Amino acid sequence: MRNLMYLDHHFCFPSLIKQAREAYQDAMTEQREKDRLDTIAWTTRRAKRVEGKMFVLCHLTNINEFFDYMFERDPENDKLLTVPGLVDAGVDAYRQKFRNAADDLIAKIVAIHNKRCEERRLYELAVKGVLARRDGEGRALLYDLHKKKKKVFQECRADRTTAEPKLMELLKDTDVLLEKLMETEVETYGEINKLWNEFEDTFYETLDHAKNFFADFYGNMRAYEGEWSETLGAASAAIADKYDIGDLEGDLNDVAIALLSDKEVMSNCISASKDGHGLTMDLEEDVKVKAIEALRKSTYEDGIAFMIKRNREKISEIWFIVKKYKDEINSMMQQVLHGDVSSVRA
Repeated sequence: MRNLMYLDHHFCFPSLIKQAREAYQDAMTEQREKDRLDTIAWTTRRAKRVEGKMFVLCHLTNINEFFDYMFERDPENDKLLTVPGLVDAGVDAYRQKFRNAADDLIAKIVAIHNKRCEERRLYELAVKGVLARRDGEGRALLYDLHKKKKKVFQECRADRTTAEPKLMELLKDTDVLLEKLMETEVETYGEINKLWNEFEDTFYETLDHAKNFFADFYGNMRAYEGEWSETLGAASAAIADKYDIGDLEGDLNDVAIALLSDKEVMSNCISASKDGHGLTMDLEEDVKVKAIEALRKSTYEDGIAFMIKRNREKISEIWFIVKKYKDEINSMMQQVLHGDVSSVRA
């Protein structure tokens, strides 16, 4: 059907195409609808994958499923469900409050994550700028010495009698180059460290905001849980009264009868359910806080490791370059002493 829909008029008679399309009109309509639904399904799957990756980075994993998860792992809720109409009392309102709070949390956490990413991008861009500028200064110093070395070597080949003092001066220039390159590296490290400290303060501030957002969310959830627990208490009393006068419809199992027959047992069950939900909230909040603190720790360690590694590599590079220059100059010195300067490269 898809081939029929997209036949090329350059290779088929238009009348035959029209006739075929009329004959298979229903099938073509069905194919178009299938293509549309497939596109929607693919777009939805892709959006969920993107959202899933974002939620992992934002420490929001399973936040949308938290409400159901909290009830699923509550053994007391299974008991309360045996009482007709009890758990239904206010649960929809509770769920809606959770949904609103979760949506608000997601929006805030994603926004603060995006800010965090932007701060990191700006920091890395600033570091690249510093390195490009400082590397340019270093290359200029090396180029000046290289030009002088080349000129001195040419003069040494032309006149060996004046070569030694010129080469000694060139060695001193190499020591000066070493000092300047090391000084440049110290300044470079200082600039990068300053940028890191500025980024670190802003980055950690976003982490503190994220922790506060999670604290507000779980704090609100505890308040909603308290309200729902009170609703359950009032509803259970009303249902128990109906049970006492025999006005409660439906079959009751032993668990429901035990709850309705003793208000204290019912109250304890509701309290245990509330405590269980509170414990689940505490555990989940603790997981979020630990994840944020782990990010803080890894960010600090990575940042310091980058500066130290780059600094050590740059110092090693400077020593290698200066040693190479000195080796070439000393080699020329030896050639001058032995009367053969033709083999020394400028």
